[in-house]
Amino acid sequence: MLALFTFWDNARPAIRVLEKTGTSIHRTPVLGWMRRNVNAVPATEEHALAVLAQGESLLIFPGGTRELYGARDTLRWEGRTGFARLAIAAGVPVLPFAIAGADHQHLARISVRGVSLWVPPFPLPVRLEYRFGHPMMPPAATGPEGADPVAFAGRVQTALRDLIAGGQPDG
Repeated sequence: MLALFTFWDNARPAIRVLEKTGTSIHRTPVLGWMRRNVNAVPATEEHALAVLAQGESLLIFPGGTRELYGARDTLRWEGRTGFARLAIAAGVPVLPFAIAGADHQHLARISVRGVSLWVPPFPLPVRLEYRFGHPMMPPAATGPEGADPVAFAGRVQTALRDLIAGGQPDG
């Protein structure tokens, strides 16, 4: 479903995915090709700001692949404030988005020599709920103190935890 909205739904503005290249998922035959070639943007500040300046939306997963391991339905964003810095620099809102149930599609995830193995290798049929929070405007980048990306990232993380838990985030 996410791929339909992200890549192929022409009735909506494009959603570009900020994609770190060279990861183990990029070596996966079909999924890797899709991730490398379909509407992705290299994960650099320059590329991200260019996409936002064109008025396009940008999908960012601040936890990256670290969220594939460990406790289910848990954010692992320690020190990840790049998305907040981008929103502040571009003056664009952040829309918290969670896919509840996604962590239950596989019984286990194992890392072997830098390659992720999912057990079973294909997702189990589980209920997925796509939950969207309220748009959150970043603080203004100008002013005597500037904007604090750490504080803004913390507010977004709190809103996202509420979404994962099934509640409605504060906007």
